[in-house]
This record gives sequence, structure tokens and C-alpha cells, in this order.
Amino acid sequence: MTEQEFHQRIEGAVDRLEQRIENSTARLEKNVARAYSSNPAFRWTAEGISLAMEIGLILESGQLERQGRHIAALCCFSLGTVSLVVHTVTALVIRRQ
Repeated sequence: MTEQEFHQRIEGAVDRLEQRIENSTARLEKNVARAYSSNPAFRWTAEGISLAMEIGLILESGQLERQGRHIAALCCFSLGTVSLVVHTVTALVIRRQ
């Protein structure tokens, strides 16, 4: 096997793997979207996990600040706060509609 044949086989394998990953991702996204829209328990669970992560980011920013990691603390606090605000505004808008 020449080096060129080897590279062609590797490229073919990578292309097939990439296609399988894209197909799997599309199926997963479709199934999650269907479950989110049709199952209130799944939606509440997903929203609860999201809220827990947002609050966790805000709380962890204090710990990072105490350790002297100011930039990381600012990033965590900012991300948690923005996510929490967007989450709250989205919930209020959906409730009004």
C-alpha cells in the first residue's frame, strides 16, 4: 500500500465517521425536540437542570473570587446572570402568550 492509498483510506474512514456522527446528532436533536414539546415532565426537568446550572455558576463565582481568580469569577458570574435573566424573561414572555 502506498502512502497515497493509505491517506485515501484514512480520508474515506474519516468521511464515513463524520457522516455517522452528523446523522446521529440530527436524530438526537429531533428526538429531544419532540420530547421537550410533548412531555411536560421532560421540559420541567430540563428547565430545572438549566436553572441549577445557572445558579451554580453564580455561586461558584464567589469561590473563584476568594481564590483570587478574578477573570474566571467574572466570566462565571456574567454567564450565570445573563443565562438566568434570559431564562426568566423567556418564561415571562411564554406565560403571557
